[in-house]
Amino acid sequence: MRKMGRLRVFITSLVLLLSLSAFSQRKVCIDSDWKFHYGDGSAALTDIGVASEWRTLTLPHDRSVECEAAQAAGGQVVGPFSTNSTGKFQTGFTVGGEGWYMRRLPLLKSDLSGCVLLYFEGAYNHSWVYVNGRLCHENVYGYSSFRVDVTDLAYVRSNGKAGPVILEAELTACCN
Repeated sequence: MRKMGRLRVFITSLVLLLSLSAFSQRKVCIDSDWKFHYGDGSAALTDIGVASEWRTLTLPHDRSVECEAAQAAGGQVVGPFSTNSTGKFQTGFTVGGEGWYMRRLPLLKSDLSGCVLLYFEGAYNHSWVYVNGRLCHENVYGYSSFRVDVTDLAYVRSNGKAGPVILEAELTACCN
Protein backbone atom coordinates (compact mmCIF):
# COMPACT_ATOMS: atom_id res chain seq x y z
CA MET A 1 0.00 0.00 0.00
CA ARG A 2 2.90 2.34 0.83
CA LYS A 3 4.45 1.79 -2.59
CA MET A 4 1.14 2.69 -4.25
CA GLY A 5 0.99 5.96 -2.25
CA ARG A 6 4.56 6.88 -3.22
CA LEU A 7 3.85 6.06 -6.86
CA ARG A 8 0.76 8.28 -6.77
CA VAL A 9 2.80 11.19 -5.28
CA PHE A 10 5.54 10.65 -7.91
CA ILE A 11 3.04 10.62 -10.79
CA THR A 12 1.24 13.71 -9.41
CA SER A 13 4.58 15.53 -9.06
CA LEU A 14 5.63 14.53 -12.58
CA VAL A 15 2.31 15.75 -14.07
CA LEU A 16 2.61 19.04 -12.15
CA LEU A 17 6.21 19.52 -13.31
CA LEU A 18 5.28 18.82 -16.94
CA SER A 19 2.31 21.20 -16.65
CA LEU A 20 4.51 23.98 -15.30
CA SER A 21 7.11 23.56 -18.04
CA ALA A 22 4.39 23.72 -20.69
CA PHE A 23 3.41 27.18 -19.39
CA SER A 24 6.91 28.51 -18.87
CA GLN A 25 7.38 32.15 -19.66
CA ARG A 26 10.26 34.41 -20.43
CA LYS A 27 10.11 37.81 -18.79
CA VAL A 28 12.38 40.53 -20.10
CA CYS A 29 12.76 43.99 -18.62
CA ILE A 30 12.68 46.56 -21.42
CA ASP A 31 13.31 49.71 -19.35
CA SER A 32 16.55 50.62 -21.13
CA ASP A 33 17.38 51.75 -24.66
CA TRP A 34 14.17 53.64 -25.39
CA LYS A 35 14.29 56.48 -27.89
CA PHE A 36 12.36 59.60 -26.85
CA HIS A 37 11.04 62.62 -28.74
CA TYR A 38 9.16 65.54 -27.21
CA GLY A 39 6.54 66.78 -29.67
CA ASP A 40 4.97 65.11 -32.69
CA GLY A 41 6.80 61.86 -33.43
CA SER A 42 4.14 60.26 -35.61
CA ALA A 43 6.56 60.03 -38.56
CA ALA A 44 8.17 57.07 -36.75
CA LEU A 45 5.01 55.03 -37.34
CA THR A 46 5.90 54.73 -41.03
CA ASP A 47 9.68 55.29 -40.88
CA ILE A 48 11.38 54.06 -37.70
CA GLY A 49 14.66 55.48 -38.99
CA VAL A 50 13.35 58.87 -37.82
CA ALA A 51 13.70 57.66 -34.23
CA SER A 52 17.47 57.18 -34.61
CA GLU A 53 17.80 60.91 -33.99
CA TRP A 54 15.69 60.80 -30.84
CA ARG A 55 17.28 60.94 -27.39
CA THR A 56 18.06 57.57 -25.73
CA LEU A 57 16.81 57.11 -22.18
CA THR A 58 15.94 54.55 -19.53
CA LEU A 59 12.48 54.26 -18.01
CA PRO A 60 10.90 55.43 -15.83
CA HIS A 61 10.79 58.84 -17.49
CA ASP A 62 8.33 61.71 -17.11
CA ARG A 63 8.06 63.76 -20.26
CA SER A 64 5.84 66.31 -18.51
CA VAL A 65 8.88 67.68 -16.68
CA GLU A 66 11.00 68.31 -19.76
CA CYS A 67 12.60 71.69 -19.05
CA GLU A 68 12.86 72.62 -22.74
CA ALA A 69 9.08 72.52 -23.07
CA ALA A 70 8.63 74.91 -20.15
CA GLN A 71 11.26 77.25 -21.56
CA ALA A 72 9.45 77.32 -24.91
CA ALA A 73 6.10 78.05 -23.21
CA GLY A 74 7.54 81.19 -21.66
CA GLY A 75 5.93 83.02 -18.78
CA GLN A 76 7.49 82.73 -15.36
CA VAL A 77 9.59 79.54 -15.59
CA VAL A 78 11.21 77.55 -12.80
CA GLY A 79 12.71 74.25 -13.99
CA PRO A 80 9.98 72.33 -15.84
CA PHE A 81 7.17 74.54 -14.51
CA SER A 82 5.64 77.52 -16.30
CA THR A 83 2.89 79.97 -15.43
CA ASN A 84 1.90 79.70 -19.11
CA SER A 85 1.03 76.00 -18.83
CA THR A 86 -2.32 75.28 -20.43
CA GLY A 87 -3.69 73.38 -17.45
CA LYS A 88 -2.30 75.76 -14.78
CA PHE A 89 -2.70 74.20 -11.30
CA GLN A 90 -4.73 71.29 -12.73
CA THR A 91 -1.61 69.94 -14.43
CA GLY A 92 0.84 71.06 -11.74
CA PHE A 93 1.98 73.96 -13.97
CA THR A 94 3.76 71.51 -16.26
CA VAL A 95 3.44 72.34 -19.93
CA GLY A 96 2.26 68.91 -21.06
CA GLY A 97 2.18 68.06 -24.73
CA GLU A 98 3.16 64.95 -26.64
CA GLY A 99 6.00 62.56 -25.93
CA TRP A 100 6.92 59.62 -28.17
CA TYR A 101 8.90 56.57 -27.06
CA MET A 102 10.23 53.83 -29.35
CA ARG A 103 12.04 50.56 -28.70
CA ARG A 104 12.54 47.30 -30.53
CA LEU A 105 11.26 44.25 -28.69
CA PRO A 106 13.95 41.77 -27.59
CA LEU A 107 12.09 38.82 -29.10
CA LEU A 108 13.43 35.42 -30.00
CA LYS A 109 11.79 33.29 -32.67
CA SER A 110 10.86 30.82 -29.92
CA ASP A 111 8.85 33.58 -28.17
CA LEU A 112 6.49 33.72 -31.12
CA SER A 113 5.17 30.23 -30.41
CA GLY A 114 3.47 31.55 -27.28
CA CYS A 115 1.71 34.65 -26.08
CA VAL A 116 3.60 37.96 -26.27
CA LEU A 117 2.44 40.47 -23.66
CA LEU A 118 3.72 43.95 -22.95
CA TYR A 119 3.27 45.25 -19.42
CA PHE A 120 3.37 48.98 -18.82
CA GLU A 121 3.58 50.14 -15.22
CA GLY A 122 2.07 53.48 -16.24
CA ALA A 123 1.98 56.08 -18.99
CA TYR A 124 0.64 59.51 -18.13
CA ASN A 125 -2.03 60.71 -19.08
CA HIS A 126 -3.52 59.53 -22.35
CA SER A 127 -1.43 57.02 -24.29
CA TRP A 128 -1.49 54.88 -27.40
CA VAL A 129 0.62 51.77 -28.05
CA TYR A 130 1.68 50.88 -31.59
CA VAL A 131 3.45 47.68 -32.62
CA ASN A 132 4.95 47.56 -36.09
CA GLY A 133 3.10 50.77 -36.97
CA ARG A 134 -0.34 49.46 -35.97
CA LEU A 135 -2.36 50.87 -33.10
CA CYS A 136 -3.05 48.04 -30.69
CA HIS A 137 -4.04 49.75 -27.42
CA GLU A 138 -5.29 53.04 -26.03
CA ASN A 139 -5.00 53.87 -22.33
CA VAL A 140 -6.76 56.85 -20.75
CA TYR A 141 -6.12 56.20 -17.11
CA GLY A 142 -2.93 58.05 -16.28
CA TYR A 143 -0.43 56.21 -14.14
CA SER A 144 -2.38 52.94 -13.91
CA SER A 145 -0.62 49.82 -15.18
CA PHE A 146 -1.89 47.96 -18.22
CA ARG A 147 -1.08 44.92 -20.37
CA VAL A 148 -1.19 44.67 -24.14
CA ASP A 149 -1.36 41.36 -25.99
CA VAL A 150 0.79 41.83 -29.11
CA THR A 151 0.98 38.17 -30.08
CA ASP A 152 -0.64 38.73 -33.48
CA LEU A 153 1.56 41.77 -34.28
CA ALA A 154 4.95 40.57 -33.06
CA TYR A 155 7.52 39.19 -35.46
CA VAL A 156 11.25 38.60 -35.78
CA ARG A 157 12.88 39.47 -39.10
CA SER A 158 15.40 37.23 -40.83
CA ASN A 159 18.17 39.50 -39.50
CA GLY A 160 17.05 38.68 -35.95
CA LYS A 161 15.54 42.11 -35.24
CA ALA A 162 12.01 42.40 -33.96
CA GLY A 163 9.62 45.14 -34.97
CA PRO A 164 9.32 48.30 -32.88
CA VAL A 165 6.99 49.22 -30.05
CA ILE A 166 6.03 52.88 -30.08
CA LEU A 167 4.24 54.59 -27.21
CA GLU A 168 2.66 58.00 -27.65
CA ALA A 169 1.79 59.76 -24.41
CA GLU A 170 -0.06 63.04 -24.23
CA LEU A 171 -0.91 65.42 -21.41
CA THR A 172 -3.45 68.05 -22.36
CA ALA A 173 -5.26 70.73 -20.41
CA CYS A 174 -7.73 68.26 -18.94
CA CYS A 175 -8.05 67.85 -15.22
CA ASN A 176 -5.82 65.16 -13.73
